[in-house]
Order: sequence, then structure tokens, then C-alpha cells
Amino acid sequence: MKGTGLLLLAGSWVFLAVGHLGGHLGGGGGLPPNVGNWPEVLSRLENLPREKAISFAVVGDSHGSPTFRRILEELKKKEIDFIVHLGDFAITPTREGHEFSLEQVRDVLGPDGPPMIMVMGNHDVDVGFPVGKFEELYGPSSFSFSCGGNLFIVLPNCLPKTLRNGDGDGRSWRRELEKILAERRPEAGRTFLLVHSPPFDPLKPMTPKKAQSLMKSWGTLGVDYLIAGHLHQYARSQLGPTAILVSGGGGGRLREVPTGKFHHAIILRVVGGQVTEELLVVEEAFAPIERLNRELAKRVPFLSSLFGHGSLAQVLERRSHS
Repeated sequence: MKGTGLLLLAGSWVFLAVGHLGGHLGGGGGLPPNVGNWPEVLSRLENLPREKAISFAVVGDSHGSPTFRRILEELKKKEIDFIVHLGDFAITPTREGHEFSLEQVRDVLGPDGPPMIMVMGNHDVDVGFPVGKFEELYGPSSFSFSCGGNLFIVLPNCLPKTLRNGDGDGRSWRRELEKILAERRPEAGRTFLLVHSPPFDPLKPMTPKKAQSLMKSWGTLGVDYLIAGHLHQYARSQLGPTAILVSGGGGGRLREVPTGKFHHAIILRVVGGQVTEELLVVEEAFAPIERLNRELAKRVPFLSSLFGHGSLAQVLERRSHS
């Protein structure tokens, strides 16, 4: 019965799409000019004056949800210099899955919106869309840049099991972090490490031995902020001088936590060496048509190509104005 219903919904989608093929094919595919980790995107941030007060937003684990569109709409109203997506951006680890989510960014932020840096999450890649394909689309998955005199380090620290080498490549990204810190930390104001997975689960009890090990591993690096997603919740903790922020409430199914579950982004402002944090909370988007479109794109991804990676919601909007 469920399969029959899905076929009927898919049939409706095809009917709507085919009815508009003549005037709307070919729009939208590809990377928006303000998204990714390419030099032309990063240079916009590195060219900001060193003494400039900066503000940026972090959001993770959107998974192509319509709630992420709502978060982007709220962020667009804020005066921020850039956005960091903390990973698990795509609805599926395929080119079509990434294109679907990029359409949300293209629709809301447009060509003149703030740059959006991409951290690679474990649901953004897989055997059919490996790290190399991610980097072909977005640029390097491991890099650093400066903005307003502060150092930002982006590293891929969470691969799916299908792509792991032994320890999940943990040692390699740790070595890369230490190398970047040795080269660039002395000249930086504040240092922000941006990864997909946090070093520990804030919901799990921590033994004194575990706390001591974490402090030895992370509390002595000289990183001011470690910011991650992966866990679908908000959390804040401290490891010595390092603040640990978890922002995994970008639209995916939320985790049940004692502090409450809510979709959100975090806006950080760096002024005169001081960092402030603003929690931006949004209600879950109802958006039944967009949710239908998302489910169909996940299960029958080839249908997206019928109208150039546009969404069913867009097709309906076009229909209403024709």
C-alpha cells in the first residue's frame, strides 16, 4: 500500500513537471557563486580588514529539510559576513542530493547573499559520491582561512563507515590540525576549529579519566572554539580554554535531550577579541509540498533532473503564475 501511494505521488510530480518542461528546463544546476570552499569564495573573507569586527553563523545537519530554508531566511535578515554549514547538507550522498539542497541556498540567499563555507559530513559522501566528488563540487574539504584577523580551520573528521580507513582517518586530520596551528596560530586573534563531529557526546556521562584524556587532547591545542554538528541538538561545554559548541539543529530529525529540542543556528560575533554567541531558534517548517518533494527526491532522485534540479514547490509556484 505504501509503495502504491509513493508511485501515485511520483506520478503527480512527473505530471506537474512535464507540464512545464517547455519553459523551465535547464535552470538552477551547479554551485551558486557564493557557496563552497574555493579561493574566490574565501578571498572575499580574507580581504576583509584585519581590525574589522566580524559575525558569522553556523548551522548543521539540514539534510535538505524545508526548515533549513526557514533558517536561511532568518539569517539573511542578519548582518553576517558568512555562514558555515557544519555538514550533512545533502538529502542523499549523491550529486542529485547535493543539487537539491543547493537549490534551497540559491533560492533564499541568491547571488548576493553571504558566502557559505561547507564542512563535509558523514552523510554528504559515500561510495558512489566519495570525498573526491565532494571536493570537485565544493572545493577542498581541508583548509584554513583568516577573517578579521582570526583563524578558521575546516577539517573533515567524520567519514561514513563505507569510506573509513582503519580509525576513520582520525590521525591524519589531527596531524593536519597541528600543522596548521603551528604555522598560523601565532598570527591569529581568535582560532575557530570547524568540524562535523564533536570530540564527545554531551549527553553521555563522562568519567574523570575520559575528561582528563579530552583535556589533554583538546584543551592544550590553543583553539578558542571547536564548533561541530553531527548530533541533532544544541549543546555548549568547555574543555579548559576551548569552548565546544554543537549546532546540529539545521532541519534534520531532532534528538531528544533534557534541555529541549529545537531547530536553530548560532551567530557568533567577534569584536575586539571578544566573542559573543546568539542562538537563532526557528519553528519547524510545515511545508507539506516541499516535504513531499524532498521524500520523492530521496527515493526517486532521477525525477529531479526533469526540471533542472528545481523543486516541486517551485513548479507549483510557476503554475500559479502562468
